[in-house]
Amino acid sequence: MLHQFTSPISKSHFRVYKIIGYLLLTVVIGMPFGNAENSTKAEPGVTANVHAERFERKTKLQKKCRQKKSFPRGFIYKTLGSNHFSKNDVRRYSIGLIVSPAVRMSWPQCLNVLDKNGNNIAKLGLYATGSGWAARYYAGIGCASSTPFGGGKVSQLAKKRTRSTNIYIDFGKTCYGPITANRCIGSQQC
Repeated sequence: MLHQFTSPISKSHFRVYKIIGYLLLTVVIGMPFGNAENSTKAEPGVTANVHAERFERKTKLQKKCRQKKSFPRGFIYKTLGSNHFSKNDVRRYSIGLIVSPAVRMSWPQCLNVLDKNGNNIAKLGLYATGSGWAARYYAGIGCASSTPFGGGKVSQLAKKRTRSTNIYIDFGKTCYGPITANRCIGSQQC
């Protein structure tokens, strides 16, 4: 048996319930506050997610990378340079990107290495074109002289910022990845 309340609601309680009702209608179905003449009515079906525009903003990675492509054949990612480099050569201890001569594209002087959120964590400087390879890039060379990081350090920086060791290599609006920063791709020597 349901209990019925017989006591009248005071005017102050009624105002509180009315305000709560308006708040619920505004949040749940998007009904505007105030009178209809002074407020804009929301479109039906659009108001359920009041803050939808927040999710439509581009992430930093989307702004920097108009296209994201998987790591292509003919690209070699190395977490450390080859053993044949001298112990004084910065390439021996830094990440590198070596590109097969079969790959045809333009070769920028500098590439950004981005974490999964689009933050710059390292750079790769163009070391050389030709000589058996289309292009060779290394951290610690040219524009990348301030970031002579190996794969372990790049992985650590990415994980610290994003909880992921995935990185992207930015070729100027086209980014290749995700790549696991501390894992070689396409190399027999890693």
